[in-house]
Amino acid sequence: HGRVVARTGLHPRLAHMVVSSMRTSAGAVACDLAALLEERDLFRGRASEVPTDIRLRLHALLGKGRSMPGVTIDRGTLRRAKERSRDLTRKNLKSGSRRVSEDGLEAAGVLVAQAYPDRVAQRVREGHFRLRNGRPVQIPDGDPLADAPFLAVATVGGGQDRHRAFLAAPLT
Repeated sequence: HGRVVARTGLHPRLAHMVVSSMRTSAGAVACDLAALLEERDLFRGRASEVPTDIRLRLHALLGKGRSMPGVTIDRGTLRRAKERSRDLTRKNLKSGSRRVSEDGLEAAGVLVAQAYPDRVAQRVREGHFRLRNGRPVQIPDGDPLADAPFLAVATVGGGQDRHRAFLAAPLT
């Protein structure tokens, strides 16, 4: 992992995710996720309207995104993430393959959990989850991931007692 961190400049958590997936069909998705997680969120809008699901950002990165009411895409962030993903793919995947299937996108939860194993969360009730360390975390009412049984949370913020997941992917 040390060589990957040095070669790519990735945070050790993201380097672990990329290294762990290099020999799998999810290698390109891991590079895409690492690129997205290094940037600020590419979705802009009111916090209650921006969906938590990181797979929607992957779709946008691949040019397959769809319009969402109240949400815009920051084009500069998208451009930088695409460039970084191409660079990571070229440096880490022998084939340099950019083919990403729907199955690959569904691996996002497992990949996020590899980078952030301490942020695996189980649903307590709709929109309310408990992280592995016992801390509660919430996502907005009406978010498509609100009823997922398990989440892998990539970004979380908030105060001592109240944490909010901003980017997550479902886990089975």
